[in-house]
Amino acid sequence: MRVRDVAFNRTQQFDILVATCGYERRSSYLARLGVAAARKLAVVYPGTVGLSFASNRAIYEAEAWDQVAERELLDELARELHGAVHVSLCIDVSSMARRTIANMVELVSEHPNVGVVQFVYCPARYETSARAAAVVRPLSAGPITPYFSGTLRSPSIPIGLIVGLGLEPHRADGLIELLEPSRLWSFVASSEDERFATDVLSMHSSLLGGTRSVPVSYDVHSLSDIYSSLDSLVFSAGLRYRLLIAPSGPKIFGLAALLVGANRSDSRPAIWRVGVEGAIDAPIDVLEAGDVVSAVVTLSDHIDDA
Repeated sequence: MRVRDVAFNRTQQFDILVATCGYERRSSYLARLGVAAARKLAVVYPGTVGLSFASNRAIYEAEAWDQVAERELLDELARELHGAVHVSLCIDVSSMARRTIANMVELVSEHPNVGVVQFVYCPARYETSARAAAVVRPLSAGPITPYFSGTLRSPSIPIGLIVGLGLEPHRADGLIELLEPSRLWSFVASSEDERFATDVLSMHSSLLGGTRSVPVSYDVHSLSDIYSSLDSLVFSAGLRYRLLIAPSGPKIFGLAALLVGANRSDSRPAIWRVGVEGAIDAPIDVLEAGDVVSAVVTLSDHIDDA
């Protein structure tokens, strides 16, 4: 697998474009930019109402997107890919549920007609993402899907935990208490808005100040760099530890973790989801910052992605 950052070109024409029609204003950003595709699919989650959902739905209808229920998305995409050759597929993960992203990565990784995928991510404005992350509810933790449960290895091998730290309170602490890892790597995003990293470091100061934790900074604007950092860490530490990646924070880190987990190596890590179950009682609208992060992922080393 190869991951290459590319400049986003809003005039590029795709065969298939997948995004989300949700309550976050950010979810319709590509549609508002007028990005074109022969088939445009917007996933709609059950029970989505309020905030920017109605205006997003109107935008998708005006731009001739097909709105697809979450339970039908994978089958609809599989039908589009059936018999396709050299299909240009673009997936916007910005407002997707993490399990949907996991299912999409599994589908494209295993599908014989998909060799190259372009992923895009629209960073959020700090104020709105901080309010959304601050919502506190009971959490659950476990493999995000069975495909990403990792390699079954001897329980005598110590656990190594890789966490993506965000502004969500208590998630990393609860997971550490649950797993009691022997080694901990903490990834913290850096972006153009310095408030994010400052607040994350402050919120998790007790964790980052521990001797077991190795802090790692990553650039939210480079999927390639995040993937390379995680892939190198998994390669070097995978023989000594049973590795588990728990990506909170920006979804681009979660996407990179899933791409690493999609490699079917003998020491592949488990990818866990740590989050709330069910609908959020008081969701927060999240607005896009205005830039679009884009990367081309080549799923086979035998394919030319140029």
